[in-house]
Amino acid sequence: MRAILQTAFTLLFLPVLFGFNTQLVAEEENQITVRVILPTGQVANVEELVEGEAVDIVGMTFPFQYLNGGKLLFPEGSINEHITLDIEIPDYVTLQENAVNFGENIASAIRLRVNNGDDYASPYYFEKPIELTLPIPENLPTSIGEQVSSFVLAYRDTEGNFDTTGIRTRVRDEVERILTAEVDHFSDIVMIPSSALNNDEDKDKHTITVEVQLPSGQVADLSELVEGTALNIVGLTFPFQYLNGGKLLFPEGSLNENITLTIKVPDFATLADNAVSFGDQIASAVRFIVSTDEGEISPYYFEKPIELTLPIPENLPTSIGEQVSSFVLAYRDTEGNFDTTGVRTRVRDEVERILMAEVDHFSDIVMVPSSYVGTPTTVDKDRQIPVEFALHQNYPNPFNPETIIQYDIPERVHVQINIYNVLGQKIATLVNEMKEPGQYSVPFHSGSLPSGIYIAAFESGEVQKMIRMMLLK
Repeated sequence: MRAILQTAFTLLFLPVLFGFNTQLVAEEENQITVRVILPTGQVANVEELVEGEAVDIVGMTFPFQYLNGGKLLFPEGSINEHITLDIEIPDYVTLQENAVNFGENIASAIRLRVNNGDDYASPYYFEKPIELTLPIPENLPTSIGEQVSSFVLAYRDTEGNFDTTGIRTRVRDEVERILTAEVDHFSDIVMIPSSALNNDEDKDKHTITVEVQLPSGQVADLSELVEGTALNIVGLTFPFQYLNGGKLLFPEGSLNENITLTIKVPDFATLADNAVSFGDQIASAVRFIVSTDEGEISPYYFEKPIELTLPIPENLPTSIGEQVSSFVLAYRDTEGNFDTTGVRTRVRDEVERILMAEVDHFSDIVMVPSSYVGTPTTVDKDRQIPVEFALHQNYPNPFNPETIIQYDIPERVHVQINIYNVLGQKIATLVNEMKEPGQYSVPFHSGSLPSGIYIAAFESGEVQKMIRMMLLK
């Protein structure tokens, strides 16, 4: 074998090709035999490892040199049998002058096949996803050289089509020049710009590259999707774990261009002891930043509203813990004010503990009790103080699913506004706090309530006022 390596490919395989120490394997542990297969079909190297160990790829020369800096990690429980993993150069790759060429649309590629003794099990599905890291080559085809920020790992089928089903790019590090992905099965894996994923059905749809940015500034990819598809947020760890169970849906026609959506923890959040807190008034919050070819755009307005679902946290600040039934999604401005203009809470499910809203644009979005959204409607410091209590007719009326209730208070008092059905059953509490003199407005979101007449009841001391509202669905 050594003669084959030296004369045919001048490969230098060190005694330990990969970055781990070979060790004796206990009988009960599932073993992975890693082999490097030359284009001639000859086996160039064999290493052994068990679940929980990683293969750090180092010391490779032509034609595998482009894999140096890569890594394979098999988590415990990822396989239920001994396997032999063959690493190969895909047959569509061109080898010449000590260089490897993958074509115009591909930055890098690797063929990973599991040999079951008699033949290849292709594709081979794991019990748990394995972790694959591939280096981003320095010399890229001109057609994709400027698209590194959108690179993803994907599968390539025998017809040359790309698909990310079962492979999730988690980390794109442009400083270390690596991509890391969770991989459900092995076959041909390629590194491509996300734009190359569009198939014939989706070619007229715009793509959304979704990523998360850690407080350190490191960016990790979540997913690549197109209009008309949803992203279910799962598997995130600190500090994004509070978003697990959330969802983003971009309806067809919501975009007129491809975008990159970066999800961040807002800078007003506090991170401590693997927990995230947003202060006494906010149950949850997320910062969405949209970038296009022209750079970052904030706020970014959609052609059609997108659908955002956020989980209601289990551990809430004491001040708002009893107000879940009135939670809404709202925007937060740089001064800490809340506004529901352009965000309409459609579903409040206290069993599943989620809020779903239609969102017109992206910026800082918070989950707060609806009473906190009601702020004085006049910003003029010399505004007139109302001379009497008033509860104005809601607008619009009839409504579906949201309406605004305005009220006036002439002095500092405790205010409570409750919503009742025609049977006198309390549906929601919109306001329950001390208020300074002024004119206020508060939204009422019907959620899953049926059509009918509802009563908004205002109470402050001995003052009681009511209005009738009609919900038409």
